[in-house]
Amino acid sequence: MDESITLHVPIVISKYKHRLWFCCFGEVISLQTMYNKAHIIKLMYKRLLSHLNSVAASNTLIYEEPSCWVCFATEEDDSEAEWVSPCRCKGTSGWVHQTCLQRWIDEKQKGDSSAAVACPQCNTGYIIDFPSYGLIMRTINSVDTLIYRACPFGAGLIFCGTVYWTAFSYGCVVVTQVCGSEEGLNKLQDMDPWVMLVSMPMIPVVLILGRMIRWEDYILRIWRKHSSKIPLINYMFPYGDSGPLRTPADPPSPSDPICATRILCGALAMPTFAVMFGKMMFGTVKSHTQRTVLGGVAYVALKGALKIYFRQQQYIRQSYRIIKNFSEPVVISDDSSDEDDDDDEDEEEEMEIEVDEDDELPELVDVR
Repeated sequence: MDESITLHVPIVISKYKHRLWFCCFGEVISLQTMYNKAHIIKLMYKRLLSHLNSVAASNTLIYEEPSCWVCFATEEDDSEAEWVSPCRCKGTSGWVHQTCLQRWIDEKQKGDSSAAVACPQCNTGYIIDFPSYGLIMRTINSVDTLIYRACPFGAGLIFCGTVYWTAFSYGCVVVTQVCGSEEGLNKLQDMDPWVMLVSMPMIPVVLILGRMIRWEDYILRIWRKHSSKIPLINYMFPYGDSGPLRTPADPPSPSDPICATRILCGALAMPTFAVMFGKMMFGTVKSHTQRTVLGGVAYVALKGALKIYFRQQQYIRQSYRIIKNFSEPVVISDDSSDEDDDDDEDEEEEMEIEVDEDDELPELVDVR
């Protein structure tokens, strides 16, 4: 054997009670039983060949060429690609290119690098490792995470603050409308700041709650229940000889979005209408506050009366609603109309001919 060949064989030589032992592939041989160095090298060479043959045989039995389950390429297609086995899948489906898997994970995460991604076959979560951050990057990342979590609460506070100060400003405007510009500003200046901060935003809330009280419905129910006992009401809202045929359905509730917006707009516009009605109907009243209050009462009463009248008329109209029998509509085609025109022309010609036949011919007088 050539001395330049070096065999890397696991060899352990130990000294126990002044004896040397040689270990090669699980077999312990005493050096004292060996005759010379050549015999030891020969034995090592045989053991190494048998071990390599057994390993090669076992590998040929279980070895399968890996195939990427993303691009379906093998080692022969791309020998320089980096392979990775990220899950519990075995066989050819257990291997995938590093670059292909990175692209597939990017598509699944959709821009969120912290989202967990699992194998589509065995549902094993991929172990995604990132390089560690430095001190500056850790600080920036912590601040960014804190801002991300605090932004929803900040947006809610900004919205609540906007609603509060809008209601506060509206309350101040209502005070100046009801009491007048000078008197209203004086009252606002003399008012305690904490009382102002609490009372001014409550003005639109009270208006909206008052607008939600449907007192017209209670009056209508009493009206319909006792209207037969009052002749004047029967004269103004007659039902007819037989009375209502049926009971109509109730009107839409305030939970309807259209009704909710109508309630909101009506409540916020009420102070303006109160000032207008006060100036038109109670112009002789000197106090601006009393004139506005009287105008508001008159506005609410007049609007309620008109609403009651309108609702009652709708109720009566709905009570007498009937559904008629279905009748097939008669369709006249163009062909039939043309035929009728032709028939009319033929009849006219026949009438002319008959008239000509009925005419008497002049008698011939025999001169002879």
